[in-house]
Amino acid sequence: MERRLVPALRILLLGFALIFLARHVPGLGPRLPDWLSPLGTVGVYVVTTSMVLLRATVVAEQRAAWALIGGGLCAYTAGMIWSWHLTADGSTLPFPSVCDVAWLSFYPLAYAGILMFLRRQAPARRTLLDGAIAGLGGAAVFSAVVVDALVGTSGAGGLEQYVALAYPLGDSLLVGTLLARMIVGRWIGAPSVLVMAGLGTFIVADTGYVTLGTMDGYQPGGLVDLLYLAGLSLVGLAAWQPARARPETAERNRLGVSIWFAFGALGVTLVATRVPLSNATVTLAGLTLVAVVLRVMASFRDLSALGQALHDEARHDALTGLVNRRGVLERLTQTLAVPRPAPLALLLLDLDKFKDVNDTYGHQAGDRLLELAAARLVAITRAGDVLGRLGGDEFVLALSGDHVGERMAAGLATRIRTALREPFDLGHGVVVTIDVSVGIALRGAGDDEISLFRRADIAMYEAKRAGGGHALHRESPSPRATDKTAGDAPATGAGGTSTGAGGTSTGADTAPAGSRPGQGREPAGSPVGPAGHS
Repeated sequence: MERRLVPALRILLLGFALIFLARHVPGLGPRLPDWLSPLGTVGVYVVTTSMVLLRATVVAEQRAAWALIGGGLCAYTAGMIWSWHLTADGSTLPFPSVCDVAWLSFYPLAYAGILMFLRRQAPARRTLLDGAIAGLGGAAVFSAVVVDALVGTSGAGGLEQYVALAYPLGDSLLVGTLLARMIVGRWIGAPSVLVMAGLGTFIVADTGYVTLGTMDGYQPGGLVDLLYLAGLSLVGLAAWQPARARPETAERNRLGVSIWFAFGALGVTLVATRVPLSNATVTLAGLTLVAVVLRVMASFRDLSALGQALHDEARHDALTGLVNRRGVLERLTQTLAVPRPAPLALLLLDLDKFKDVNDTYGHQAGDRLLELAAARLVAITRAGDVLGRLGGDEFVLALSGDHVGERMAAGLATRIRTALREPFDLGHGVVVTIDVSVGIALRGAGDDEISLFRRADIAMYEAKRAGGGHALHRESPSPRATDKTAGDAPATGAGGTSTGAGGTSTGADTAPAGSRPGQGREPAGSPVGPAGHS
């Protein structure tokens, strides 16, 4: 149905517009009947209203918005038809009249319709504030320039003055609503352009009507009426233009526009200290500045949240979500910074056979295995424990509290090994089993986080050399380690390591502090331990 009606309505709209223009062509207009001008005017209004209401009836998308705008056009058209009836005998339209009630009803319906376009977009808080700044600031500037200027030139009083001011005040808010929609709304091509241009032209015509009306200079059928027809015709045509979504306004451009209107509102506020301005203008300017303050607060909050997010990202592993090496070290530093830190145990975990899985099934399978292993470790640990991934296939677990000791740490290592030796389903029919080597170090007197990591690394390599399970590195200083007499040889017995498979303790060889068993040099890389082991 609309495929036939819409082209017909467009032709009618063009025809009525030509009738109106023909009546005002020099040389031709005086020869035509006088009633052609109001006929063309009313025809354009009726056809425009019909196009908008038809759009709201047959198209579900944004139906409410177009229905509200169509209702406003109905009221405006009714006022126009009634004014034609009142002036048909050549008399002057009284001011104010019932027509003004109908015309003024257009504004609230137009506001609501424009705002309804934004209902489904759910813009961000800062975007809404940018729209509020632009809308209120634009309305304040328009009110100061137009409304207050009319107050100064109009000698009317009482109801006539209030009605005369209602139009520019309505236009001020309509300007603000359009600016807010331009800042906040999604640009959809021709419909957006035509709606903005049509209502903008309507505002210009309305301003001219009120300005000329207060000076008794308005003449029906003149330039003002032509602007009315052009503005509302553009709105009618917008209802049936295909929408083409375009990229939203960049935030910095949107913020730049709102800043200009914020300065405009500030200027209005400063002018108000020297020149009397209306309460409406001052109120709009004040609300703009309130929106500016809220926008600044929102920006600070967003920046704070962004900073916290970057801080967290730098201290967490992207794959597993666990704390990374940097985060673990920072937490251990905080734990040891108190005057009398609680007992602390560090468990260093290295997944055995991980390299085989990675080489056989690919890196995606390896990543999936790390994610599943991390989930099992999370299920074992308590909320107060520090569980992290150092990199590669190496994890770390730090335990702190009065309950922490050798037996508790060894029991936890056994539970970890039991959990990680269960088969892992990596998807696509791939099921693998792995083992884990756990190195345990209990904090001794004078240990910091670096030395604790080093001793846990020694114990972990002892466990790997023993074929899996866990190993505990005990701190037992040798008397020769403190003998500083000249000619003494370097210390070779700074500590001891005991290993156990599944929690069963056995004897172990000693190893120099800071070196791995069987090696006579410092571990390669960071003293915290290598990024990963095969």
